[in-house]
Amino acid sequence: MTVCSHLGLSCVGVLSSAIRSWSFRHLPHLALRLWIASRAELGLAGEQLAARALQREGWRLRGRRVRTSAGEVDIWATTSRASLVVEVKTARLSWTPPDPPRGLAPRWDLRWRPGLSLSDSQKRRLFRAARLLAGRRNLRPEVRLIEVLVARDGQRIEVLPATRVLEPGAPAYTRALP
Repeated sequence: MTVCSHLGLSCVGVLSSAIRSWSFRHLPHLALRLWIASRAELGLAGEQLAARALQREGWRLRGRRVRTSAGEVDIWATTSRASLVVEVKTARLSWTPPDPPRGLAPRWDLRWRPGLSLSDSQKRRLFRAARLLAGRRNLRPEVRLIEVLVARDGQRIEVLPATRVLEPGAPAYTRALP
């Protein structure tokens, strides 16, 4: 009797689940095309895609899902001068393909951008965590948001450029016009 059958599980089902889980962590583009992702799987795939984008920009990844006394951070990365805390928001959105005969350009339905759900309390938590992590290495703390957009059919995936998150309650900086 195998371990799987002894526990009342199908070995094929356990193996399939393990392969699926591994693919969302290591091959997110492929996994998002093959399977309909749960919210947790969609989040894992988005974090992996965001981490790869940061590495391409020259950031050194220090940790994923880092726990601090201020809360959990999706990605922590550093350069020689800065410590970066990243919040990753991933969502399935409608994608309208191009329609050249009618002159329509391809576009996302951005009314439901995942970054719009970042609340002021989440921003405060991220800034507390950023200061804690930056203080360990005497670096300048930064907080950024990376949004990952996935077409409902999984055939189109886009990682939007990281945007700087402003600390709630901080004065807004404006440049004087000439």
